[in-house]
Amino acid sequence: MPETFRKIHQITEPNEVIYFFLDPPIHDFTSVYEGNLCIHSKDEELSIPFSEIDLGSLVANLPYTIFEPKRSVLTWNIKSFLSYLRYHYRHGHVPQCNIIDLKYGSSYMGLRESSQPTSFKEALALSQSFITNNGWKQANQHVLLPLSLEVLPAIETKGLQDIAAGDVRYSWYEIEGQINGRLAAQKPSGRYLTVHSMDMVQKAKLRPRRPEASEKWMFLEFDYKNMEVMILHWLTNDKEIDAILDSGKDFYLTVADTCWPKGSEKYPADFEGRRVGKMTFLPAMYGESPESLHKRLQATPEFAAGILNNIREKFSKSEKWLANKQGELDENAIAEDYFGRKRSFTKEPHYKRRNFEIQSPAALVCLERLCCLHHALPRNIVIHIHDGYILTAQQQDVAKVAKIARDILESPTPLCPGLKLKTSLKVGSHLADMKPVDMR
Repeated sequence: MPETFRKIHQITEPNEVIYFFLDPPIHDFTSVYEGNLCIHSKDEELSIPFSEIDLGSLVANLPYTIFEPKRSVLTWNIKSFLSYLRYHYRHGHVPQCNIIDLKYGSSYMGLRESSQPTSFKEALALSQSFITNNGWKQANQHVLLPLSLEVLPAIETKGLQDIAAGDVRYSWYEIEGQINGRLAAQKPSGRYLTVHSMDMVQKAKLRPRRPEASEKWMFLEFDYKNMEVMILHWLTNDKEIDAILDSGKDFYLTVADTCWPKGSEKYPADFEGRRVGKMTFLPAMYGESPESLHKRLQATPEFAAGILNNIREKFSKSEKWLANKQGELDENAIAEDYFGRKRSFTKEPHYKRRNFEIQSPAALVCLERLCCLHHALPRNIVIHIHDGYILTAQQQDVAKVAKIARDILESPTPLCPGLKLKTSLKVGSHLADMKPVDMR
């Protein structure tokens, strides 16, 4: 056995808790990593230059050393390490031991300023700040672990072909990256896509990256309909929302029709009712001021104040629920959502506090469905954007893949029993030419 792995074996006794990390962390899985692989136990510390490690031997030995199945491993940003292995070794290793990622766990519990521990003692202390929390346990089981160990490493390293540059572009995600629990996905340099802000020119250049070049490949784009409205309804059981959803009518158009201020001209120029409803309902729930809406809608101040007031009166149960949540901030301005995710709002405007109560649970549900979708279609998912999912399929398989994906995305989630989920679908040969399709 090479001397490197003899050292790893010596420090990683079976069943012993260890702290495994890379110093510095991997920030670009497409580049050759030149830092150190570090393993700390209660009594020993080992640091090995990554350049001295044969990648194939490392992957082969992981289940018998660092990721020995009966072991508990404290770590920091395990996703980047596993994405690196997939990219450079084309091997999707999924640890079978008890992984506790300190970066994702501490962020979930509101400790977003925590830095990577430098010792076993620090790592153990940080883990003890959240591992007994039931909210984290549930999120870790259904979302954080599958995302970091398998789902995102697979999606990130799949890549899309940039036909203009003649190169492959990759996505990159940061778990718990946004204050509302969504994935962050900005990688401004290198070979990465800015998936949250691609313009039509960028989208038109991208094609599925497949060895079967002679086959016709298509993109499928699923989006949840009214996801935040559905979550608000599930949390508040607001009968007014329930009545509109049960009617089968368009939710936002109905909001505009029923909450339009008396005496106001119906639908200002260049505005359709649905657009007005969509631009006012959730902002009203989140506490937008008449002055802000007046500027955003370019409507009269009287109209902005009237429609906001009417929405809050009609959906008073949801309004009161959110107002109560805003008032529950403790002295440290720490907010906690339905699933126990915490965030500090000492420097944030009040609307983000309300927004968090809805978008944070919605983000967890969307990511839980992403994990289930990956389990069924591991080769097809190429991009995830908030409550949207982009897949690829051969042209003859589009209907089959669409049915599988829709069934999963609209099926009940164990996180929110009774939550109703509906999706829309677009299909196209490239992302700038996606057309709505009904395959129900």
